[in-house]
Amino acid sequence: MKKTNYHTHCNYCDGTAPLRDYVLEAIKHNFKTIGFTSHSPITEDNGFSISHADVPKYCDEVNALKREFDGKIEILLSFEFEYIPKITRPMKEVAERYNLDYILGAVHLVVGKEPVTSPKDLWFTDGPDISYFDKGFHKFFDGDIRKAAKAFYHQTNLMLETETPDIIGHFDKIKMNSKGRLFQEDEKWYTDLVDETIDLIKEKNVIVEVNTRAIYKQRHSDYFPSLDIIKRLKKQNIPVTVSSDAHAPSDLNSLWEDTYNNLLGLGFKPAGKLGKVEVLQ
Repeated sequence: MKKTNYHTHCNYCDGTAPLRDYVLEAIKHNFKTIGFTSHSPITEDNGFSISHADVPKYCDEVNALKREFDGKIEILLSFEFEYIPKITRPMKEVAERYNLDYILGAVHLVVGKEPVTSPKDLWFTDGPDISYFDKGFHKFFDGDIRKAAKAFYHQTNLMLETETPDIIGHFDKIKMNSKGRLFQEDEKWYTDLVDETIDLIKEKNVIVEVNTRAIYKQRHSDYFPSLDIIKRLKKQNIPVTVSSDAHAPSDLNSLWEDTYNNLLGLGFKPAGKLGKVEVLQ
């Protein structure tokens, strides 16, 4: 078992601790690789993403830790790239500029109104405060969950088509703040949206992270993506990787081994690396 985590947030964004603390915790739990993924900067500085001014410092510090801990643990540099059409910078352009090791792409902010002229035109689908989810859901989509979910998955699909990250993060996260109030995941209209995204993931050869954070933070009872979706990924032979989406050093190992063993039980097998990412397939 090669323990890896390619989704890690430090105090340059909405994480709680310095980079070094995560490295030491990863070594303590016998991780072979830790990938740092501060939330990429967007048009305005905010409360969760790295500021534009801190990007060079963040990259320099990760690279310095790579050299310091060479031979003890593999340390990789990346961002969790936010994708907002016509707003965010091309992921590959940023990756080339800062010599990133891989690209993790995700959608948290959904276009609710076009053109986007301010953050008020975006629907924040994430976060522990469900009121932000509900406010945007009613403001932009008139309380129509089918319309809202379609917008979320459409933006995710655009990211896959135009940016094609190496890893897609928590791609069914819209379920988290729905909490079963607004839809059931086995409804056909919803599974059709998910299957369209799965088909694109397969076509673009993108790795899917199996994200444990919702469970250990008690925000949902299932992984991102859900166990049912993971089974569909297996049928299509789509590669996956386990991540804890750590925002604190103590998060790194949360449910990691249980999740890895669950994937083995579903028929996934260690398949080596795709690029610099260790996967099961």
